[in-house]
Formats: sequence, structure tokens, C-alpha cells
Amino acid sequence: MNRVTEAVARMERLKAGLITEAQITAMGKSLDLNLEEFAHFQNVKSLATVSGDLTAEEGMSVYSCLGGTPSVFNKQRPAVKYVLTQLFAELMKKRAA
Repeated sequence: MNRVTEAVARMERLKAGLITEAQITAMGKSLDLNLEEFAHFQNVKSLATVSGDLTAEEGMSVYSCLGGTPSVFNKQRPAVKYVLTQLFAELMKKRAA
């Protein structure tokens, strides 16, 4: 079970008919990462994988979606960006606890 890819698939199904394409596009743009955020996300993802908060498969899914530069992530579908942003928030909350 890969919680990351399942969440993206669930988001794709949920958006159907609930929000307009313009809203989806605006949401996607608002979730773009700058270089500092991107590097921090990669770090947090790696630590979560090593600590077991993410499985190796989930860590690889996140890595694949983030890509090697912020521009790769910023070109992802809004559902992918939303799921990864929520995941990042959860991982940061867990680290702060």
C-alpha cells in the first residue's frame, strides 16, 4: 500500500465536479515551491523515510513527484501538489512534537 499514490488518486476523483478548472489551476499555482522550500521538503522526506514514517516506496513516490528542481514539482498536477503539501505539513508537525 502506497499512501501517497492512493491519496493522489483519491484527490483526482474528489475534484471531479466539485470545483471549477479555474479554481484547480489557481490552487495548483498557489502550491508552487521556491528553492528553499523544495530543499527543505526533500530533507524532511528523507528523514521521514529513514525513520520509518514513510515506507521506502512512499519516499520514492514523493521523490519522483518532487523531481530534481522546484520547477519539476511546480509542473505537477494540482492533486499531486496538494497531497504532497499536506504530507509535508504532517511530517513537519510530527517533527515538532
